[in-house]
Amino acid sequence: MSQSHLKCTCQSYRQTQTLREDPGLIEKLKERQMELEEKLMDFDHKKGNLERENLMLEDNIKLELQGLKENQVIQQQLTEELRDNKILTYKKQNELHILIQNVHENEAEKKQLMNEIEFLKQSLLHTNENQIQLAKKEEHIKLLLNRISELEQNITQLKREVQYK
Repeated sequence: MSQSHLKCTCQSYRQTQTLREDPGLIEKLKERQMELEEKLMDFDHKKGNLERENLMLEDNIKLELQGLKENQVIQQQLTEELRDNKILTYKKQNELHILIQNVHENEAEKKQLMNEIEFLKQSLLHTNENQIQLAKKEEHIKLLLNRISELEQNITQLKREVQYK
């Protein structure tokens, strides 16, 4: 231990001797110390700037993450809305198909009823039935005509519904 103590003292003594021998060295050391202090101040300034920039970047990242989360929620809502719209469109297409099918069925029934009426008219012209049978057939024709009128109204209504959808 005494050797290391001597060594330390010796080094310090040598440095002191060097400083006494070279007075310009103190000036150089002072200049170097000032340069180092300037560099330290520069470093501290740059460090402060980087820390502020880092905080700003962290804030920006937080904002971006929040925006991404909001966008994900919006995207999920839009996806659900799109799915609902597709389901609604499919239902409307089915309704339209059923309405068109009903129109065709009503037109076929109308045609059949018209044929029956024509047949009844021809039957009335060619037969000599008594007055009671004739009245019954006329009543039947009135009912058929009323039914035709109802069917025509239904067809007209269905056509309007098909046009609006």
